[in-house]
Amino acid sequence: MDLRESNYPAAVVQLILTGGRVLEATISRVRGDFENPCSHGILTKKFQTVTNEIFSQDQSEKILSRIDDLEQMDDIKELTELLMV
Repeated sequence: MDLRESNYPAAVVQLILTGGRVLEATISRVRGDFENPCSHGILTKKFQTVTNEIFSQDQSEKILSRIDDLEQMDDIKELTELLMV
């Protein structure tokens, strides 16, 4: 797989207005891209949003806490047990 050139457009949006005027915007680095990473807060909120029907608030907080301490974990089983529904 080839990596995308950092200056290659990731998204282009073009609007053609009723009078024929064209508005266009191009971005090369979307939020979450390696050159524009998401903040911890954004990732936490996204996790909670997409899993709120699967995990309770308490379980979600425990999972996020274990993920934050992933590098210090002796056994990944500590996390995988929390992810089992």
